[in-house]
Amino acid sequence: MLIRLCYSSKYKQGQFTLVEDIRDILVVARRFNQQHHICGVLYYADGSFFQCLEGENNTVRDLYDSILKDNRHQNVTLLKIDQIKSIKFENWTMKYVESSNPIKSFFKKLNFGSFVPEQLDFKQLDQTLDLLYTEREQLFYSDLSDKNRIFSHYF
Repeated sequence: MLIRLCYSSKYKQGQFTLVEDIRDILVVARRFNQQHHICGVLYYADGSFFQCLEGENNTVRDLYDSILKDNRHQNVTLLKIDQIKSIKFENWTMKYVESSNPIKSFFKKLNFGSFVPEQLDFKQLDQTLDLLYTEREQLFYSDLSDKNRIFSHYF
């Protein structure tokens, strides 16, 4: 059975910067997701993460349980779990969308002062997913040296 699981969390900085943490999350997630046939999207703005994961029920739920233990996330809120017939984000092991004007405009239209995905209802959540699907993926290049980096694994 295929599911779509969406959650939000607040970013909790540890020993690395936000840019380093997002890069690490993407490197590890893309590798893991490719091996386990998971697809999805990650969005970050205003101190909040929003992530949608799609794949086999048990695999996605196990991944979510691992994310709950990741110390870069706090106040994790499960927004929605749906059984699905097909994967929306099938072209991405983990699409990354930076803070974007269409998302900001959508939240402003909803009268939210900032990006607060935990306050979305199911219809608004689906509209957010549609916007994230059409937004251009941000290729996360960095001039930071990886030579001495240890990626933070949450699996």
